[in-house]
Amino acid sequence: MLSFVGKSVPGSIIVFTYILKSIIEQRSEIPDADKMMDVVAKSAPWIFGLEPASIPAFLNPYQLTLVADAGGANHQEKSLKPLEWNLVVFEGE
Repeated sequence: MLSFVGKSVPGSIIVFTYILKSIIEQRSEIPDADKMMDVVAKSAPWIFGLEPASIPAFLNPYQLTLVADAGGANHQEKSLKPLEWNLVVFEGE
């Protein structure tokens, strides 16, 4: 998907969420992160995560550039709330 977007019309953007790599590796200091991983592992385990500082390097091979890393609270307020999706964004997302 990232490759497709990177080769699309110049100026195209993609908005995505990600899980912190430290949560995947169970070394996070976020309260209850390990419990969250245990719950998720039962249905659809998370196997890939990113750290904010690594995102530009991750996107570079796809000819994509990071414009903003807004955080979970911003995602919830700007993206989910206008759609009236009553979802709570986990702190590690």
